Amino acid sequence: MSKNLIIVLLIMFCSYTAFSQTNSQKDAIFSEHASCGLGYGLEYGKIGGHIIFYPQRNVGIFFSLGSATIDVAWEVGLKLKILPNTYNLISPYLIGMYGYNFTAMVSDDDLSSGYAFDKINYGTTFGAGLDIRFKHYSNNYLSLAVLFPSINRGDVNGYRNFLQQTYGLSFSDNPSTVVVSVGYNIILPISD
Repeated sequence: MSKNLIIVLLIMFCSYTAFSQTNSQKDAIFSEHASCGLGYGLEYGKIGGHIIFYPQRNVGIFFSLGSATIDVAWEVGLKLKILPNTYNLISPYLIGMYGYNFTAMVSDDDLSSGYAFDKINYGTTFGAGLDIRFKHYSNNYLSLAVLFPSINRGDVNGYRNFLQQTYGLSFSDNPSTVVVSVGYNIILPISD
């Protein structure tokens, strides 16, 4: 499946969920057992979406899929809600994941081979964030997170040095030790 099709399907699913809910479902929706969201950042596969399941009230397991410019990016991880009460307007959380954490992109690929030398790096990422609701009884929320990817600098620098010495290529970006994630999430209507 193409990256665009995956993103369109995620948008359609989240839109269907948001618009199919009624006030009579408020109690079932408000107890968060699962949610899906779209956003930007490592938590969302760079640009994409994720789905979270909560087997326990404050521990969520998530899977993310998105576009990392040159290929499909994915993450799997855990989200630990520090204040699991869903009535709070602001709910802090800790997050840990494994998956996409950096793309090494060549800035002047003069060999006309497209993305032949670009490379996605995978590793662990940890961070903290806030889920922000705009109303107490809301079935949607905004997530903001600060994430710290653990990038193996030796591997990245070795790959860059090889390409610079062999092909004379340069890179358009450097690995960042701190990144931000922003997303819009909708609680899925799963009753107790």
